[in-house]
Amino acid sequence: MLLLLLCIYTALVSLFAWTEVDGSYTTISLNIAHYIGFIAVASCVVSYLWLRPYFRYALGITLLLSLFNLVVFLPITLSMGLSFGDISIGLNPFALVLLIAYYFLNRSAVHTFIRKYVLPAPTPAVRARQHRESIDQFKETFARKSSESLQQMLTDNKLVSNALVAARELLQERGILSR
Repeated sequence: MLLLLLCIYTALVSLFAWTEVDGSYTTISLNIAHYIGFIAVASCVVSYLWLRPYFRYALGITLLLSLFNLVVFLPITLSMGLSFGDISIGLNPFALVLLIAYYFLNRSAVHTFIRKYVLPAPTPAVRARQHRESIDQFKETFARKSSESLQQMLTDNKLVSNALVAARELLQERGILSR
């Protein structure tokens, strides 16, 4: 909604606001990044109204593009960054704030997306090591529990599978359960 309001504001400013340049008054002209911004916001609105599962992705992509000023929502282009000779890296501070807010509002979905599409899947050996580490961690946690308490955990069957395996292994080590 905020981006839509900013686009409407930008369009109104470009139509009705006057600025002084070299002693003459002129209107603010829009560039291609503004028009791409209008299209991006329109696609976000369409995805919100009719393609709701894709809205988060459309908004995320729009905000990422605006971070590098490829998409602009304000009448002027904001940019802060570093320059290394002819190479400059500029980021839009307004878009950075919006992107951080987007991240905090959608952090579980962002983490899921990163694990699924950005980070490589763990190998079977890594997965097995992580599984064993999880069981060992539960064993450390359950080490001071009584055998009756561990047996109750197994009969209730309300814990995650690694916790149940850890309880079973502790009971086997104590000689209460047979292997």
